[in-house]
Amino acid sequence: MSKWVLERLAALELRVAELEKISQPKPATATVRSRQLPADWTPAETTLAWHEEKFPDVEEGAERDKFVDYWRARGDVRRDWDAAYRNWIRKADEFSKAGRPGRANGPASRTTTIDTANRERRDRVAHQLAKVWRS
Repeated sequence: MSKWVLERLAALELRVAELEKISQPKPATATVRSRQLPADWTPAETTLAWHEEKFPDVEEGAERDKFVDYWRARGDVRRDWDAAYRNWIRKADEFSKAGRPGRANGPASRTTTIDTANRERRDRVAHQLAKVWRS
């Protein structure tokens, strides 16, 4: 056989291999549909181990109860409930840190900041008006 025929056969074999890869079915995880929180849902062992390693200060039992009640009440759907639970735990950790003394965060601190800004603005305007009225 000639060199050209061999090269052409090699190219065709590569193309066939590419087409076979494309036509293979997708893994089962890619076809998981979103669903409501199952009635018997509990976090996977790997998720619980992750929680103990990363966020030992967050009380797992209480947060799990809040998580389950919240999502059952809403009736929303998710593809991966363990991922949603991990996000819930991260947020619980953020909120617990926000409540510690010396760290202003959350709605109350935003309101305080707005009140302070409004008072400062009011004082500046009053000062300007006093200048105008005096002259």
